[in-house]
Amino acid sequence: DLLIRSRLMLVLLSHLVMIVASIALAFALRFDFVIPGDQFPLMWQGILIAVPLKVTTFHLMGLSRGWWRFIGILDLMRLFWANVIVSLVFTATTIAIVGRAFPRSIYALDFLVCFCFLAALRLSARLYFEQKMQTRRKNTDNRKRILIYGAGNAALTLMREISSNPSLGYEV
Repeated sequence: DLLIRSRLMLVLLSHLVMIVASIALAFALRFDFVIPGDQFPLMWQGILIAVPLKVTTFHLMGLSRGWWRFIGILDLMRLFWANVIVSLVFTATTIAIVGRAFPRSIYALDFLVCFCFLAALRLSARLYFEQKMQTRRKNTDNRKRILIYGAGNAALTLMREISSNPSLGYEV
């Protein structure tokens, strides 16, 4: 229970950091890394609007659940669509609150940067755990070799479980 709660807090914190970084980087990209002084208040307004919208939307769409070491294409698609939805809501909300003074290119840049940051974070977790498992596998020479005959989700799930759990003593 404590592990799950601390993991959820870590995921929410990482989302928070990535959201703030994506808005800041979107502004930096828009202004060729020299943000004019009059744009800083707009950037902070954008951050204050984006953080609650995105954290809430990502949580409601299930992006704070699941284990990143098992991320797949379907998870990336869910991440993509969550970013599409929240970017549209962010755009509408920012236009309603800030108005036309907010640079329009930020909406597209933020969408791209936020998606790439969150996808890279999840994929790096998967790569880390797979690399860790490869290292463990090399250290175990007495593994029993098996063949999985069949296709579909059950075979894929079985293969992933065997690959990610070297204590089973099997090599596919």
